[in-house]
Amino acid sequence: MKKSKKKWLVNLLFVVIFALLLILKVKADSGFDVDYGGGGSGGGDAGGIIDLILLLIRNPIAFIIVVIVIIILAIYYNNKDKTMHNTTTMGLTLFRHLELPYEQVQAILGNVDINQLIADRFQQFVNIQVGWTNFNHDLLRTQLTDEMYNQYAMQLDTMQLKNQQNIMNDFRFFEGMITGLEKEGNKVTMTMQLITSFFDYMMENGAVTRGKQDRKVVVQYELTFVCTLGSNGICPNCGAKLPKTNVCDYCHSVVPNVGTNWVMSKKEALQQK
Repeated sequence: MKKSKKKWLVNLLFVVIFALLLILKVKADSGFDVDYGGGGSGGGDAGGIIDLILLLIRNPIAFIIVVIVIIILAIYYNNKDKTMHNTTTMGLTLFRHLELPYEQVQAILGNVDINQLIADRFQQFVNIQVGWTNFNHDLLRTQLTDEMYNQYAMQLDTMQLKNQQNIMNDFRFFEGMITGLEKEGNKVTMTMQLITSFFDYMMENGAVTRGKQDRKVVVQYELTFVCTLGSNGICPNCGAKLPKTNVCDYCHSVVPNVGTNWVMSKKEALQQK
């Protein structure tokens, strides 16, 4: 239905332009019964175009209509170009014009395999959700930024007090893409979108209180990860010398390894089915 409406709109615009130009040309020809061209055919086409331009200038309403039609067509084809490469999975759409070109990824991360990078981050996302389900603070502590871990820890403590558990399992990856990559000093921030399906329900005192045990949800997430490139054994947060582990003895921050140990700093659900 949407495609037919767009096609109808484009055809209508072309008809309007053609009819408008035809009317203007008729006006240009009327009243000039004698050809003053000196008997030559040269310059006839150019003269017609010039006459048409002059008529548009002399007829402001017609000129405005033509300009509006041209703008509408430009907007339509611009939007069409942006959406022609979009991919839809399970009713959710990845807007592919937001995807970061490989050259921009390569400029910061080197000759990285983007598909593997996305797959690794998805597996990390799954590990985080498993840690969430199992109240595994040790796992979460190494996979999240300090700020995000503290948020998770408070929520998990509250659920334990209420004898609740959020079950999330059986994850399936459909597709993903990198939408942002920034480098500030030796810190790299990467934003990506992915579509995944999984079971998601809440248990309280042995009973399901939210969601369904036998029905998966499909969610499009926007995830943000950070890592440190070349820490040189120095904590980027406080400047202290790092031990062999990736946890600073002084400020207790988790410092990712060189470009490999990413930690998640943000998670947002964009769409859900």
